[in-house]
Amino acid sequence: NGTLLSSFPITVSNYSSDIDVFSDGVIAICSRGEGLLLYNDLGVYQGVINTAGMQAAMGLHIADDETVWIADLATWPGNSDGKVWHLDRNSNVLHSFDTPFDASDVDLAPDGTVWVSGWEGEIAHYTVDGTLIHQFDAIINSSLRTTWSLAVSDDGIVWVSGHYDSFVRGYNSSGVVLMEYDTTA
Repeated sequence: NGTLLSSFPITVSNYSSDIDVFSDGVIAICSRGEGLLLYNDLGVYQGVINTAGMQAAMGLHIADDETVWIADLATWPGNSDGKVWHLDRNSNVLHSFDTPFDASDVDLAPDGTVWVSGWEGEIAHYTVDGTLIHQFDAIINSSLRTTWSLAVSDDGIVWVSGHYDSFVRGYNSSGVVLMEYDTTA
């Protein structure tokens, strides 16, 4: 019903951009330059998830097995050198793979494959080991001017929103637009 249950201030060194919650209620917040900052629901700092080489954590997904997938913009903007990290809760790297674009968000599809967005329209579908399945440009012939966040629904629709846009688009796994919504309405 929109009633505020709690709030707390956080301190990030540069820019916070995404948030997800572990099954025990610990909140993970992306902080460019710091990794994932962890807080309990009262705002008490719990630690950080980070690893050597991670530069700009921008998007995250906490999987059902409590591992974390992180989209790393790397040396953003526009340097074509993003990375996807798969870490356990103790910052151990389970694996990682490079993307040929600045990675801004990541999500897992119901079939376990990995979807990654880049901020300049790139949407890519990978196997869990980082093999590219398919990539498409979400801003060509689109109301979107950028792409930033994505989520994959249980029925496999890839939902994409822009960084500077009010539009949200749903795509099938081949990149065909299924629907578009203007969120300013």
